[in-house]
Amino acid sequence: MAHFLALVVTATPQDLAAALRPFALGSGDSQEQPHFVFVDDRHADRDPATGARGYWRNPRGQWDGWVLGGNWHWILDDGPWPHAPETAANQRSRADFDLWLTRTPERLEYVFALVSGDLWLEAQPSFRPSWQTQLHNHLRALPPTSWISAVDCHC
Repeated sequence: MAHFLALVVTATPQDLAAALRPFALGSGDSQEQPHFVFVDDRHADRDPATGARGYWRNPRGQWDGWVLGGNWHWILDDGPWPHAPETAANQRSRADFDLWLTRTPERLEYVFALVSGDLWLEAQPSFRPSWQTQLHNHLRALPPTSWISAVDCHC
């Protein structure tokens, strides 16, 4: 079990679940989702939808559960430390995020992934020092109407 912080860019705060859906590892209705593929496996149970032995998998899957804020409830908050989770700002407008980034740029080091549209960017150990620069540049280039959410992903 692992948790990691993803910043998710959306047009509105309500679009968060839809933005994360293409990167789900699985769900009860996997075969009905266009980004899932069926994998033949003679050791698996028969799939009711195909009649073949195997399972559904998302080749782009990154998480099997997520929650807004979660373990990272404090990441977008610029209030006094320590504080209660309910005081954290887990979603910020792009304008508010720019102000936050100016005051607390070091918090970008905690970000493992960025989800923006159809893009999943992930910090790799080999380019970790440049990750913050890449992340910073991507976030600064977003449209001013964007929303940024701090999401605790589980995999």
